[in-house]
Amino acid sequence: MYSYSRCRAWLRSASGRVGWLLFCGLVGFTVSFTASCIVVDPLYCSSNAECVQEGSDSPMQVCHPSKHTCVPFPIGTCFFDSDCTSPTASRCDTTVNKCVACRVGDLSDKSCESIGLGGKTQCIEVSGVAQCIECQTNQDCPSERPICDRTSCRACREHNDCEGTLNCEGGVTCTDSMVCIREGDLPEGRAGSCAWNGPGSTGRVVYAHNANAGCSDTDPAFGFRFSEPVCNLTRAFTLARDTGRRYIRVLGANYDPVNAPISYGNFSFIGAPGKSYPTMATMKGRGLLFDVRDTGRLTIEQLDMTEQNVDTIALMCTGNGIDKVAGLWFWRSILRGSTTPAFLGAQKPAISLNDCSTRIEQNIIGVSQLSEAVTPSMAPAHGGGISISDKGQNTKTGYNIENNLIAGNISTAVDLLSSLSPRVLIRFNTIAYNGRQPSARVGGIQCRPLLMSKSIVNNNIFFGNSTVAASQISYADGCAFADTVVGSADSCAEQGLRKNNPEFDANFALSDSAANRACCIDQVTQPVGEIYPQLDLKYLTRPSGKSYDIGAYELQQIK
Repeated sequence: MYSYSRCRAWLRSASGRVGWLLFCGLVGFTVSFTASCIVVDPLYCSSNAECVQEGSDSPMQVCHPSKHTCVPFPIGTCFFDSDCTSPTASRCDTTVNKCVACRVGDLSDKSCESIGLGGKTQCIEVSGVAQCIECQTNQDCPSERPICDRTSCRACREHNDCEGTLNCEGGVTCTDSMVCIREGDLPEGRAGSCAWNGPGSTGRVVYAHNANAGCSDTDPAFGFRFSEPVCNLTRAFTLARDTGRRYIRVLGANYDPVNAPISYGNFSFIGAPGKSYPTMATMKGRGLLFDVRDTGRLTIEQLDMTEQNVDTIALMCTGNGIDKVAGLWFWRSILRGSTTPAFLGAQKPAISLNDCSTRIEQNIIGVSQLSEAVTPSMAPAHGGGISISDKGQNTKTGYNIENNLIAGNISTAVDLLSSLSPRVLIRFNTIAYNGRQPSARVGGIQCRPLLMSKSIVNNNIFFGNSTVAASQISYADGCAFADTVVGSADSCAEQGLRKNNPEFDANFALSDSAANRACCIDQVTQPVGEIYPQLDLKYLTRPSGKSYDIGAYELQQIK
């Protein structure tokens, strides 16, 4: 009997099929392998899969790691730390097989490493509760998720996330990067990381800060650290171009324009607010503020710009339609003008696009206040809004105009009359009270007639713009409209137009009114396979209600 018991215990702990066998023919302590006395041990298990009870309502069972029998496994039961997945109960107390809190200060407790938080997972006491956290400061976080948000690491979202000391792209520790890498910025990827700054071949950023009394445009060491900036944008651009850097980070006010065309390379001018700088950087100039040509590619992000000349183009992007495509991404910025209705014949656009790959998103072009746009206001704006002249010779050109307010300009808001491009998408814009000077040009949009591929004009509001033949739209057959509001008095009868009168607040946003519920709020469902913008002009979530709102603004609703 003694020999039989020892044999059974040994077999229970054995691995593989042998552990399933019970040997009965024993002489003393010798095991005799005789086929006639081998039977299956019905209680033995080697993995959890062998304890699955198909179609059973009984409590979940698992294979005990040392006893090799199936045992009940209610929620909270554990054998190893890896069975415990809660930050507040990451350690397995094997005396009672229960998940309990980690031990603060106990270096032998490695339980926080098994719950998959990443970063420098650590056990600390938060509000009197011991728990695993990923970080206490940004420096605890990896470079691909460099921001410590409460106790978890995340990717950067705004440029001011990247202030202070943290782990920048590639795991390099840096201070005051102030640049969050966006999707598509770099060939290496790294979106959500903070750009590495400082001197050296891999630095990404040049800093311009004219409010810093110590800025210098002559010291060759300046421009590579936020604490040692250059003073003007032409110096910043030249330095970035000559050292192969992508980002020009701008803080301060009243900068002169870049006094050079951007004809090659890829550059971003970023004027975003910082934690100690609550407003966007500003630029003022006479003539072109930015001139992008040939194969140059430019991103303008969060700059407040003013064209000081009357009836003058502020931004120009011009490629060679056959083999050179320039690029412009104009994003989250303000473009102001100095032209009033008193300047007769004004029609030059704020933005001129010619054989260019373009994204114009979340900007204000013209005036920002309703009171500035309506008669008899003399508030200045631009001769026109956006003009596209594309020869249709290069498949790499395209024009995406989305989530903008184009308001109060003297002539036409969007002019497509000279465009042969089959790749024009105009959607979710509020285009209002343009054409403030009487003329033979509509204030809303001029399409290009007789095109095989029409410009797509979806989910926009055209309201209060000047009319020709009672319509804000010229050559409407050159555009394909869908869910676009034109006002109840508009004579245009193209399919896809809604005849409603929206009601704006002082900043052109949609108020929560019956009229807006009927025309614009919760009116558009995202088609399958199509990507709609996730934020509106105020950077608020879209959609907020059950569907998307028409125009540039999304009414924020309580769900």
